[in-house]
Amino acid sequence: KAVLTTKDIITPHPGEASFLLSGVSASAINKNRVNFAKELSSKLNATVVLKGAPTIISDGNSIFFNPTGNPGMAVGGMGDLLTGIIAGLYPRIIDPLKTALAGVFIHGLSADLLLETETFETVTPTKVLKNLNRAFKKVRS
Repeated sequence: KAVLTTKDIITPHPGEASFLLSGVSASAINKNRVNFAKELSSKLNATVVLKGAPTIISDGNSIFFNPTGNPGMAVGGMGDLLTGIIAGLYPRIIDPLKTALAGVFIHGLSADLLLETETFETVTPTKVLKNLNRAFKKVRS
């Protein structure tokens, strides 16, 4: 059994959340994403980033909906990039909920800014990664 703490952040998609919530289908999770994000966070005692449209972030008490991101992000490797962004921000922000919120927001914003020159079909994790500087600059302006 994995032991998580309130300092931990996990980033499951509904299929992974289904595994962690033994017996709950991914379909059921998608139909009630808010409650299952909160339930998973409470069960694991960790901040949960439930990926999807929209991505939901919960620390077991609060629920947040990320306003950034687009359908082009539904490709392999995008979750790995998200986890890397969150891991990179954590030492600067410290608070797991704030770190998750910032990471998810900037990840989605980077992908959204790509749509000024790209289409949904051409968004890739590499392009989102290379566009992060632009997203950070926009947030700071």
